[in-house]
Amino acid sequence: MTTVERVKPRYVEPVKTGFRFRDFIVILFCLFITGYFINLFRLDLFQTINLQNVQPVGTITIKNNTVQRRIADRVLWDRLIIESPVYLGDLIRVAEMSSATLNIEGQQLDIGENTLIRIQLAPDGEGVQIELTEGSVGITVTEESVNMGFKPLQLNMNGRIVETSAGASITASASNDGTSIQVNEGTVTFVEGNEIKEIASGEQLSLNSEGIEVLLPSLVVTQPHFNARYEKNTSQGISVLFAWNRINMQPQDLLRLEIASDRNFSRDVSVYNDLDSRNASLEKILGIGDWNWRFLHGNEILASGRFTVFENEEVKEAVQIVNNTVVAESIPEPEIIEIPVEPEPPPPFAVPANRLPANGQVYGIEQLKNSRNITFSWTAVQGANAYIVTLLQQTASGRRQISSVTVTGTRWILNDLSILGRGAFIWQVEAVTRNANGIIERRGRAGENSFTMDIPSPRPVQMDNPGVLYGQ
Repeated sequence: MTTVERVKPRYVEPVKTGFRFRDFIVILFCLFITGYFINLFRLDLFQTINLQNVQPVGTITIKNNTVQRRIADRVLWDRLIIESPVYLGDLIRVAEMSSATLNIEGQQLDIGENTLIRIQLAPDGEGVQIELTEGSVGITVTEESVNMGFKPLQLNMNGRIVETSAGASITASASNDGTSIQVNEGTVTFVEGNEIKEIASGEQLSLNSEGIEVLLPSLVVTQPHFNARYEKNTSQGISVLFAWNRINMQPQDLLRLEIASDRNFSRDVSVYNDLDSRNASLEKILGIGDWNWRFLHGNEILASGRFTVFENEEVKEAVQIVNNTVVAESIPEPEIIEIPVEPEPPPPFAVPANRLPANGQVYGIEQLKNSRNITFSWTAVQGANAYIVTLLQQTASGRRQISSVTVTGTRWILNDLSILGRGAFIWQVEAVTRNANGIIERRGRAGENSFTMDIPSPRPVQMDNPGVLYGQ
Protein backbone atom coordinates (compact mmCIF):
# COMPACT_ATOMS: atom_id res chain seq x y z
CA MET A 1 0.00 0.00 0.00
CA THR A 2 1.46 3.34 -1.05
CA THR A 3 1.58 6.13 1.46
CA VAL A 4 0.88 9.64 0.13
CA GLU A 5 2.71 12.37 2.00
CA ARG A 6 0.88 15.63 2.38
CA VAL A 7 2.87 18.69 1.37
CA LYS A 8 2.14 21.80 3.29
CA PRO A 9 1.40 24.84 1.14
CA ARG A 10 4.25 27.27 0.92
CA TYR A 11 3.66 30.71 2.41
CA VAL A 12 4.14 33.57 0.01
CA GLU A 13 4.47 37.04 1.44
CA PRO A 14 1.99 39.40 -0.20
CA VAL A 15 3.43 42.14 -2.44
CA LYS A 16 3.35 45.53 -0.83
CA THR A 17 1.48 48.04 -2.93
CA GLY A 18 1.93 51.03 -0.72
CA PHE A 19 3.10 54.37 -2.18
CA ARG A 20 6.86 54.80 -1.67
CA PHE A 21 8.95 58.00 -1.53
CA ARG A 22 10.90 56.96 -4.63
CA ASP A 23 7.68 56.85 -6.64
CA PHE A 24 6.87 60.36 -5.47
CA ILE A 25 10.24 61.66 -6.70
CA VAL A 26 9.78 60.06 -10.13
CA ILE A 27 6.30 61.52 -10.54
CA LEU A 28 7.50 64.94 -9.40
CA PHE A 29 10.37 64.85 -11.93
CA CYS A 30 8.01 63.90 -14.77
CA LEU A 31 5.66 66.72 -13.83
CA PHE A 32 8.57 69.17 -13.81
CA ILE A 33 9.71 68.12 -17.29
CA THR A 34 6.15 68.31 -18.60
CA GLY A 35 5.67 71.77 -17.12
CA TYR A 36 8.99 72.95 -18.56
CA PHE A 37 8.05 71.98 -22.12
CA ILE A 38 4.52 73.32 -21.71
CA ASN A 39 6.03 76.66 -20.67
CA LEU A 40 8.35 76.64 -23.70
CA PHE A 41 5.37 75.95 -25.93
CA ARG A 42 3.42 78.76 -24.21
CA LEU A 43 6.27 81.24 -24.73
CA ASP A 44 6.67 80.12 -28.33
CA LEU A 45 2.94 80.45 -28.93
CA PHE A 46 2.77 83.89 -27.32
CA GLN A 47 5.71 85.11 -29.40
CA THR A 48 3.93 83.91 -32.53
CA ILE A 49 0.74 85.70 -31.46
CA ASN A 50 2.68 88.85 -30.55
CA LEU A 51 4.16 88.93 -34.04
CA GLN A 52 0.70 89.72 -35.33
CA ASN A 53 1.20 93.20 -33.84
CA VAL A 54 4.80 93.63 -35.09
CA GLN A 55 5.57 95.19 -38.44
CA PRO A 56 7.68 92.82 -40.60
CA VAL A 57 10.83 94.24 -42.20
CA GLY A 58 10.35 92.23 -45.37
CA THR A 59 9.35 88.95 -46.93
CA ILE A 60 11.25 85.82 -47.86
CA THR A 61 10.45 83.77 -50.94
CA ILE A 62 11.60 80.16 -51.17
CA LYS A 63 13.04 79.18 -54.53
CA ASN A 64 14.13 75.62 -53.80
CA ASN A 65 13.61 73.04 -51.07
CA THR A 66 14.05 73.76 -47.35
CA VAL A 67 14.29 77.16 -45.63
CA GLN A 68 13.88 77.60 -41.87
CA ARG A 69 13.34 80.62 -39.65
CA ARG A 70 13.87 81.06 -35.93
CA ILE A 71 12.38 84.15 -34.30
CA ALA A 72 14.59 86.03 -31.82
CA ASP A 73 14.65 84.54 -28.27
CA ARG A 74 12.83 81.53 -29.56
CA VAL A 75 14.02 77.91 -29.33
CA LEU A 76 12.08 76.31 -32.19
CA TRP A 77 12.79 76.49 -35.91
CA ASP A 78 9.87 77.03 -38.31
CA ARG A 79 9.86 75.59 -41.79
CA LEU A 80 8.75 78.49 -43.94
CA ILE A 81 6.09 78.39 -46.60
CA ILE A 82 6.67 79.67 -50.13
CA GLU A 83 6.38 83.32 -49.04
CA SER A 84 6.59 84.43 -45.40
CA PRO A 85 7.13 87.69 -43.48
CA VAL A 86 10.43 88.21 -41.63
CA TYR A 87 11.19 90.33 -38.57
CA LEU A 88 14.16 91.96 -36.86
CA GLY A 89 16.09 89.36 -34.91
CA ASP A 90 15.08 86.46 -37.15
CA LEU A 91 17.60 83.76 -37.94
CA ILE A 92 17.26 82.35 -41.47
CA ARG A 93 18.80 78.98 -42.32
CA VAL A 94 18.89 77.67 -45.90
CA ALA A 95 19.59 73.96 -46.31
CA GLU A 96 21.73 72.15 -48.88
CA MET A 97 20.50 72.36 -52.49
CA SER A 98 18.12 75.14 -51.40
CA SER A 99 17.86 78.87 -52.04
CA ALA A 100 15.68 81.81 -51.11
CA THR A 101 15.23 85.52 -51.81
CA LEU A 102 14.75 88.10 -49.06
CA ASN A 103 13.08 91.38 -50.02
CA ILE A 104 13.61 94.25 -47.57
CA GLU A 105 12.40 97.75 -48.36
CA GLY A 106 12.68 97.22 -52.10
CA GLN A 107 16.14 95.67 -51.83
CA GLN A 108 16.96 92.06 -52.64
CA LEU A 109 19.07 89.54 -50.75
CA ASP A 110 19.59 86.21 -52.52
CA ILE A 111 20.57 83.46 -50.08
CA GLY A 112 22.57 80.46 -51.29
CA GLU A 113 22.58 76.92 -49.95
CA ASN A 114 24.09 76.02 -46.55
CA THR A 115 23.77 79.63 -45.40
CA LEU A 116 22.90 81.10 -42.00
CA ILE A 117 22.02 84.80 -41.58
CA ARG A 118 20.45 87.04 -38.93
CA ILE A 119 18.29 90.09 -39.68
CA GLN A 120 19.03 92.93 -37.28
CA LEU A 121 18.83 96.68 -36.90
CA ALA A 122 21.85 98.65 -38.13
CA PRO A 123 24.04 100.08 -35.31
CA ASP A 124 22.91 103.65 -36.07
CA GLY A 125 19.31 102.61 -35.48
CA GLU A 126 18.35 103.21 -39.11
CA GLY A 127 18.15 100.63 -41.81
CA VAL A 128 18.70 96.88 -41.69
CA GLN A 129 21.92 94.94 -41.22
CA ILE A 130 22.37 91.34 -42.33
CA GLU A 131 24.77 89.26 -40.26
CA LEU A 132 26.31 86.51 -42.39
CA THR A 133 27.59 83.65 -40.23
CA GLU A 134 28.31 81.10 -42.97
CA GLY A 135 27.44 80.49 -46.59
CA SER A 136 26.92 82.96 -49.43
CA VAL A 137 24.57 85.82 -50.27
CA GLY A 138 24.01 88.26 -53.10
CA ILE A 139 22.74 91.79 -52.41
CA THR A 140 21.15 94.14 -54.94
CA VAL A 141 20.30 97.72 -53.90
CA THR A 142 18.00 99.47 -56.36
CA GLU A 143 18.07 103.18 -57.08
CA GLU A 144 14.28 103.29 -56.52
CA SER A 145 14.48 102.02 -52.94
CA VAL A 146 17.10 104.62 -51.99
CA ASN A 147 15.12 107.40 -53.69
CA MET A 148 12.14 106.38 -51.58
CA GLY A 149 14.17 107.09 -48.44
CA PHE A 150 15.21 103.56 -47.49
CA LYS A 151 18.78 103.08 -46.30
CA PRO A 152 20.88 100.56 -48.26
CA LEU A 153 21.40 97.18 -46.61
CA GLN A 154 24.50 96.61 -44.50
CA LEU A 155 26.37 93.31 -44.31
CA ASN A 156 28.15 92.16 -41.14
CA MET A 157 30.79 89.48 -41.70
CA ASN A 158 32.44 88.52 -38.41
CA GLY A 159 32.47 92.14 -37.26
CA ARG A 160 33.59 93.48 -40.63
CA ILE A 161 30.97 95.78 -42.12
CA VAL A 162 30.14 96.14 -45.81
CA GLU A 163 28.13 99.30 -46.52
CA THR A 164 26.30 99.18 -49.84
CA SER A 165 25.02 102.10 -51.93
CA ALA A 166 22.35 102.81 -54.51
CA GLY A 167 22.81 100.68 -57.62
CA ALA A 168 25.28 98.32 -55.94
CA SER A 169 25.24 94.58 -56.50
CA ILE A 170 27.59 92.33 -54.52
CA THR A 171 28.27 88.69 -53.76
CA ALA A 172 29.71 87.73 -50.38
CA SER A 173 30.70 84.46 -48.73
CA ALA A 174 31.91 83.42 -45.29
CA SER A 175 33.42 80.18 -43.97
CA ASN A 176 36.00 78.94 -41.49
CA ASP A 177 38.67 79.67 -44.12
CA GLY A 178 37.82 83.38 -44.35
CA THR A 179 35.55 85.85 -46.10
CA SER A 180 35.19 87.24 -49.62
CA ILE A 181 33.37 90.23 -51.13
CA GLN A 182 32.88 90.66 -54.88
CA VAL A 183 31.39 93.83 -56.33
CA ASN A 184 29.43 93.17 -59.51
CA GLU A 185 28.04 96.69 -59.93
CA GLY A 186 28.44 100.05 -58.19
CA THR A 187 30.70 100.73 -55.22
CA VAL A 188 30.68 99.53 -51.60
CA THR A 189 32.62 100.53 -48.50
CA PHE A 190 34.43 97.95 -46.37
CA VAL A 191 34.86 98.95 -42.70
CA GLU A 192 37.03 97.06 -40.21
CA GLY A 193 37.75 99.03 -37.05
CA ASN A 194 39.31 102.30 -38.15
CA GLU A 195 40.17 101.00 -41.60
CA ILE A 196 37.88 102.08 -44.44
CA LYS A 197 38.30 100.82 -47.98
CA GLU A 198 36.23 101.35 -51.12
CA ILE A 199 35.66 98.40 -53.46
CA ALA A 200 34.57 99.31 -56.98
CA SER A 201 32.73 97.33 -59.63
CA GLY A 202 34.71 94.33 -60.85
CA GLU A 203 36.93 94.25 -57.76
CA GLN A 204 37.20 91.69 -54.99
CA LEU A 205 38.46 91.57 -51.42
CA SER A 206 39.43 88.21 -49.89
CA LEU A 207 40.51 87.69 -46.28
CA ASN A 208 41.83 84.52 -44.69
CA SER A 209 40.67 83.16 -41.32
CA GLU A 210 42.99 85.62 -39.54
CA GLY A 211 41.59 88.65 -41.38
CA ILE A 212 44.65 89.11 -43.60
CA GLU A 213 44.05 90.07 -47.23
CA VAL A 214 44.91 87.28 -49.66
CA LEU A 215 46.15 88.13 -53.15
CA LEU A 216 45.44 85.07 -55.29
CA PRO A 217 44.30 84.61 -58.89
CA SER A 218 40.55 85.19 -58.79
CA LEU A 219 37.56 86.14 -60.87
CA VAL A 220 34.65 88.52 -60.33
CA VAL A 221 31.68 87.42 -62.42
CA THR A 222 29.45 90.42 -63.06
CA GLN A 223 26.97 88.51 -65.25
CA PRO A 224 24.87 86.52 -64.61
CA HIS A 225 23.80 87.84 -61.21
CA PHE A 226 23.84 85.66 -58.12
CA ASN A 227 21.06 83.03 -58.46
CA ALA A 228 19.65 84.85 -61.52
CA ARG A 229 16.33 83.76 -63.02
CA TYR A 230 15.54 83.89 -66.76
CA GLU A 231 12.13 83.72 -68.37
CA LYS A 232 11.45 82.47 -71.88
CA ASN A 233 8.30 81.92 -73.90
CA THR A 234 9.45 79.79 -76.82
CA SER A 235 10.58 76.20 -77.23
CA GLN A 236 14.02 77.40 -78.23
CA GLY A 237 16.77 78.26 -75.79
CA ILE A 238 17.91 81.64 -74.59
CA SER A 239 21.19 83.52 -74.84
CA VAL A 240 22.97 83.99 -71.53
CA LEU A 241 25.59 86.71 -71.17
CA PHE A 242 28.66 85.92 -69.09
CA ALA A 243 30.95 88.80 -68.11
CA TRP A 244 33.87 88.71 -65.71
CA ASN A 245 36.90 90.58 -64.44
CA ARG A 246 40.26 88.84 -63.98
CA ILE A 247 42.15 89.64 -60.77
CA ASN A 248 45.82 88.87 -60.05
CA MET A 249 46.09 86.95 -63.32
CA GLN A 250 48.60 87.13 -66.15
CA PRO A 251 47.47 87.75 -69.78
CA GLN A 252 48.57 84.23 -70.73
CA ASP A 253 46.44 82.63 -68.01
CA LEU A 254 43.56 80.91 -69.80
CA LEU A 255 40.19 80.08 -68.28
CA ARG A 256 37.66 77.33 -68.84
CA LEU A 257 33.90 77.84 -68.42
CA GLU A 258 31.68 74.82 -67.79
CA ILE A 259 27.86 74.77 -67.72
CA ALA A 260 25.86 71.72 -66.63
CA SER A 261 22.40 70.76 -65.44
CA ASP A 262 23.70 69.03 -62.30
CA ARG A 263 25.94 70.03 -59.42
CA ASN A 264 28.57 67.42 -60.30
CA PHE A 265 28.93 68.70 -63.89
CA SER A 266 28.25 65.29 -65.40
CA ARG A 267 24.99 65.95 -67.33
CA ASP A 268 24.32 68.25 -70.30
CA VAL A 269 27.82 69.68 -70.04
CA SER A 270 29.01 72.53 -72.26
CA VAL A 271 32.65 73.62 -72.13
CA TYR A 272 34.30 76.84 -73.35
CA ASN A 273 38.09 76.50 -73.35
CA ASP A 274 41.01 78.91 -73.55
CA LEU A 275 39.13 82.06 -72.53
CA ASP A 276 41.49 85.01 -72.28
CA SER A 277 39.04 87.90 -72.64
CA ARG A 278 36.66 89.53 -70.17
CA ASN A 279 33.37 88.74 -71.90
CA ALA A 280 31.68 86.03 -73.91
CA SER A 281 28.24 85.78 -75.49
CA LEU A 282 27.19 82.17 -75.08
CA GLU A 283 24.60 80.88 -77.53
CA LYS A 284 23.95 77.63 -75.67
CA ILE A 285 20.41 76.24 -76.01
CA LEU A 286 19.24 76.10 -72.41
CA GLY A 287 16.01 74.42 -71.38
CA ILE A 288 13.81 74.77 -68.33
CA GLY A 289 15.51 74.09 -65.00
CA ASP A 290 18.50 74.96 -62.84
CA TRP A 291 21.87 75.42 -64.56
CA ASN A 292 25.21 75.34 -62.76
CA TRP A 293 28.32 77.11 -64.01
CA ARG A 294 31.95 77.39 -62.95
CA PHE A 295 35.15 79.06 -64.17
CA LEU A 296 38.36 77.08 -63.80
CA HIS A 297 42.01 78.05 -64.00
CA GLY A 298 43.72 74.72 -64.53
CA ASN A 299 41.94 72.49 -62.01
CA GLU A 300 41.19 75.31 -59.58
CA ILE A 301 37.63 76.66 -59.44
CA LEU A 302 37.82 80.47 -59.35
CA ALA A 303 34.08 81.20 -59.45
CA SER A 304 30.84 79.24 -59.56
CA GLY A 305 27.12 79.83 -59.41
CA ARG A 306 23.71 78.85 -60.65
CA PHE A 307 20.85 80.37 -62.60
CA THR A 308 17.32 79.20 -63.35
CA VAL A 309 15.42 79.15 -66.64
CA PHE A 310 11.63 79.02 -66.42
CA GLU A 311 8.83 79.48 -68.87
CA ASN A 312 6.19 82.20 -68.89
CA GLU A 313 3.84 82.43 -71.86
CA GLU A 314 3.14 86.12 -71.24
CA VAL A 315 6.78 87.12 -71.66
CA LYS A 316 7.68 87.87 -75.25
CA GLU A 317 11.45 87.77 -74.89
CA ALA A 318 14.00 86.26 -72.56
CA VAL A 319 14.58 88.54 -69.59
CA GLN A 320 16.59 88.45 -66.39
CA ILE A 321 14.67 89.06 -63.16
CA VAL A 322 16.42 90.91 -60.34
CA ASN A 323 14.48 92.16 -57.31
CA ASN A 324 11.23 91.26 -59.06
CA THR A 325 12.15 93.75 -61.78
CA VAL A 326 13.01 93.13 -65.44
CA VAL A 327 16.60 94.35 -65.75
CA ALA A 328 17.46 93.17 -69.25
CA GLU A 329 14.76 92.89 -71.90
CA SER A 330 15.71 91.07 -75.09
CA ILE A 331 19.24 90.68 -73.78
CA PRO A 332 21.38 92.77 -76.13
CA GLU A 333 24.21 91.13 -77.94
CA PRO A 334 27.42 92.71 -76.60
CA GLU A 335 30.20 93.84 -78.89
CA ILE A 336 32.43 91.03 -77.79
CA ILE A 337 33.69 87.74 -79.10
CA GLU A 338 31.33 84.89 -79.77
CA ILE A 339 32.51 81.43 -78.77
CA PRO A 340 30.86 78.47 -80.50
CA VAL A 341 29.37 75.77 -78.35
CA GLU A 342 31.58 72.70 -78.16
CA PRO A 343 30.24 69.14 -77.98
CA GLU A 344 30.13 67.32 -74.69
CA PRO A 345 33.76 66.76 -73.69
CA PRO A 346 35.31 63.33 -73.13
CA PRO A 347 36.26 62.39 -69.57
CA PRO A 348 39.46 64.00 -68.24
CA PHE A 349 42.78 62.21 -68.52
CA ALA A 350 44.13 60.39 -65.49
CA VAL A 351 46.80 61.91 -63.27
CA PRO A 352 50.30 61.16 -64.62
CA ALA A 353 52.02 58.58 -62.38
CA ASN A 354 55.63 58.06 -61.24
CA ARG A 355 56.27 61.78 -60.87
CA LEU A 356 59.85 62.80 -60.12
CA PRO A 357 61.09 64.74 -58.16
CA ALA A 358 59.11 62.75 -55.62
CA ASN A 359 56.93 64.41 -53.03
CA GLY A 360 59.08 65.91 -50.25
CA GLN A 361 62.35 65.96 -52.25
CA VAL A 362 65.00 68.32 -50.78
CA TYR A 363 67.73 69.91 -52.93
CA GLY A 364 70.87 71.11 -51.17
CA ILE A 365 73.43 73.60 -52.41
CA GLU A 366 76.12 71.02 -53.26
CA GLN A 367 73.67 68.85 -55.17
CA LEU A 368 72.52 71.84 -57.21
CA LYS A 369 76.09 72.87 -57.99
CA ASN A 370 76.83 69.41 -59.35
CA SER A 371 73.66 68.86 -61.38
CA ARG A 372 73.10 72.47 -62.52
CA ASN A 373 69.48 71.62 -63.34
CA ILE A 374 66.38 69.75 -62.18
CA THR A 375 64.74 67.07 -64.32
CA PHE A 376 60.98 66.58 -63.97
CA SER A 377 59.62 63.27 -65.32
CA TRP A 378 56.44 61.18 -65.29
CA THR A 379 54.74 58.23 -66.98
CA ALA A 380 52.90 58.75 -70.27
CA VAL A 381 49.09 58.89 -70.16
CA GLN A 382 47.31 56.96 -72.92
CA GLY A 383 45.65 59.25 -75.46
CA ALA A 384 47.55 62.40 -74.42
CA ASN A 385 49.92 64.11 -76.86
CA ALA A 386 51.18 66.90 -74.57
CA TYR A 387 51.68 67.79 -70.92
CA ILE A 388 51.43 71.06 -69.04
CA VAL A 389 54.09 71.47 -66.36
CA THR A 390 53.51 74.24 -63.82
CA LEU A 391 55.89 75.52 -61.12
CA LEU A 392 54.51 77.30 -58.06
CA GLN A 393 56.10 78.78 -54.97
CA GLN A 394 54.47 78.28 -51.58
CA THR A 395 54.35 81.64 -49.77
CA ALA A 396 52.78 82.87 -46.56
CA SER A 397 49.82 84.28 -48.52
CA GLY A 398 49.34 81.22 -50.73
CA ARG A 399 50.73 79.82 -53.94
CA ARG A 400 52.44 81.98 -56.56
CA GLN A 401 52.91 80.68 -60.09
CA ILE A 402 56.49 80.88 -61.35
CA SER A 403 56.24 79.28 -64.79
CA SER A 404 54.08 77.05 -66.95
CA VAL A 405 55.28 75.18 -70.05
CA THR A 406 53.75 72.67 -72.44
CA VAL A 407 55.92 69.74 -73.61
CA THR A 408 55.26 66.78 -75.87
CA GLY A 409 57.43 64.26 -74.04
CA THR A 410 57.34 62.85 -70.52
CA ARG A 411 60.17 64.93 -69.10
CA TRP A 412 61.14 68.57 -68.72
CA ILE A 413 64.50 69.96 -67.64
CA LEU A 414 64.68 73.23 -65.74
CA ASN A 415 68.04 74.79 -66.55
CA ASP A 416 67.46 78.25 -65.11
CA LEU A 417 67.54 77.38 -61.41
CA SER A 418 67.81 81.04 -60.48
CA ILE A 419 64.03 81.43 -60.86
CA LEU A 420 63.48 79.23 -57.82
CA GLY A 421 65.51 80.60 -54.94
CA ARG A 422 65.13 79.33 -51.40
CA GLY A 423 61.94 77.84 -49.95
CA ALA A 424 59.11 75.41 -50.66
CA PHE A 425 57.81 74.73 -54.16
CA ILE A 426 55.13 72.68 -55.92
CA TRP A 427 55.28 71.24 -59.39
CA GLN A 428 52.21 70.02 -61.30
CA VAL A 429 51.82 68.01 -64.48
CA GLU A 430 48.58 67.62 -66.48
CA ALA A 431 47.99 65.41 -69.52
CA VAL A 432 46.21 67.11 -72.45
CA THR A 433 45.38 66.67 -76.12
CA ARG A 434 46.18 69.49 -78.56
CA ASN A 435 45.01 69.77 -82.15
CA ALA A 436 47.11 70.84 -85.13
CA ASN A 437 46.61 74.51 -84.22
CA GLY A 438 47.89 73.97 -80.71
CA ILE A 439 44.44 74.37 -79.12
CA ILE A 440 43.74 72.10 -76.17
CA GLU A 441 40.79 69.81 -76.91
CA ARG A 442 40.93 67.52 -73.90
CA ARG A 443 42.32 68.12 -70.44
CA GLY A 444 43.24 65.91 -67.52
CA ARG A 445 43.53 65.91 -63.77
CA ALA A 446 46.78 67.46 -62.60
CA GLY A 447 49.07 65.62 -60.22
CA GLU A 448 51.41 67.55 -57.96
CA ASN A 449 54.48 66.99 -55.79
CA SER A 450 56.26 69.34 -53.41
CA PHE A 451 60.01 69.92 -53.09
CA THR A 452 62.30 72.19 -51.09
CA MET A 453 65.29 74.28 -52.13
CA ASP A 454 67.62 74.24 -49.12
CA ILE A 455 69.84 77.17 -50.12
CA PRO A 456 71.78 79.21 -47.53
CA SER A 457 70.32 82.63 -46.83
CA PRO A 458 71.73 85.19 -46.97
CA ARG A 459 73.97 84.11 -49.84
CA PRO A 460 77.63 83.82 -48.90
CA VAL A 461 78.94 85.94 -51.79
CA GLN A 462 77.79 88.89 -53.83
CA MET A 463 77.28 88.29 -57.54
CA ASP A 464 75.41 89.81 -60.47
CA ASN A 465 74.13 86.50 -61.86
CA PRO A 466 72.31 84.30 -59.30
CA GLY A 467 72.80 81.35 -61.63
CA VAL A 468 76.51 81.31 -60.68
CA LEU A 469 75.44 80.00 -57.28
CA TYR A 470 74.26 76.82 -58.96
CA GLY A 471 77.37 76.32 -61.06
CA GLN A 472 75.97 77.82 -64.24
